[in-house]
Amino acid sequence: MNTIADAQRIISLLPGATEWVRQLGLDDRLVGISHECDFPDAVSALPRVTKSKVDSSMSSRELDEVVNSFSDTKTSLYELDETLLTFLEA
Repeated sequence: MNTIADAQRIISLLPGATEWVRQLGLDDRLVGISHECDFPDAVSALPRVTKSKVDSSMSSRELDEVVNSFSDTKTSLYELDETLLTFLEA
């Protein structure tokens, strides 16, 4: 059975998971993060493999409408940069 300690390269898609990786002392294996990861400060220089499809500068009403439209069509609110993922895998 593989564990996180066996991982050679780690990409975190959740802010909490990024913190766990750091707390486990696996900083040197963390090669990518999500657009939402912002703690600790040291991770800010890592490549971001996701981005939101929603403009966060919209009003609350506009955001609600857009998010509902994504929900209605069962479409993800986020984009995954597959090219960057492939690059980070190498």
